[in-house]
Amino acid sequence: MLHQGRSALLRRCRGRQLARCLRGETAACDPRRRGAQRAGSTVTQAVCHGLPAAATATAGQVSDVTELLAGLHSESWQQALAEEFAKPYFADIARFVAAERAAHKVFPQKELVFRALNLTPLEDVRAVVIGQDPYHGPGQADGLSFSVPQGVPLPPSLKNVFKELEADVPGFSAPLDGSLTKWAREGVLLLNATLTVRRGQANSHSKCGWQTFTDAIIRAVSARKENVVFLLWGNFARKKGALVDRSCPVCWLCGFARPQRPTRARGPGITPSRRCTPVP
Repeated sequence: MLHQGRSALLRRCRGRQLARCLRGETAACDPRRRGAQRAGSTVTQAVCHGLPAAATATAGQVSDVTELLAGLHSESWQQALAEEFAKPYFADIARFVAAERAAHKVFPQKELVFRALNLTPLEDVRAVVIGQDPYHGPGQADGLSFSVPQGVPLPPSLKNVFKELEADVPGFSAPLDGSLTKWAREGVLLLNATLTVRRGQANSHSKCGWQTFTDAIIRAVSARKENVVFLLWGNFARKKGALVDRSCPVCWLCGFARPQRPTRARGPGITPSRRCTPVP
């Protein structure tokens, strides 16, 4: 078994990579770990070689950025966002998040911050759902907008999404499980505009620079992908429509996913497709 396992490992190696594996450096044979190393290397090189945008970065900032990007494994997103990683604002995000984690409980866990990008590589994106920021309750945030881990009670916003889908999509039945991992693996980019949050404090990280970064993600999808549907639920998400290429005929502004009281004058909500309007 040991020999077979080693043979399988070696088959995944090429050239210098083979030599590294023979020396026991198994990270060289793990695509995900290689991806994380490349992301960190990209940032380090950008800073050390003095790209104008990163000229003032300190060694500590480089370390913070490298640590933050250790959780990003998607090669297509690493390449598409490489310029963003070298900009001063991204170093500011990394420093802020590191300081927050040192002093407070921050959601989601480090390894889940870029989960939406890891589960839905750029080349696989078919639709984009934009949320505001992660859930700030214990055990809720799983790195995907609106989603919660299996076994966690459904938050009101997710209940409302399921309710509207039941009303609008024939045959749709709201699942008891709130994990949207399957959606992500099928090409739905479940992106929060802010990727981290302090426990118990909604929008606490909304001004640290995350939205500049996620705006770049939205632009990358809009510029590089055709026939992508943008589901922009709510007033906050609607503002992101300005980032989408106006030549895209399938970008939609939809009703909000926040829970509403049926007694309000405007009713219980706006369904995702019956009341959608295309961006002009």
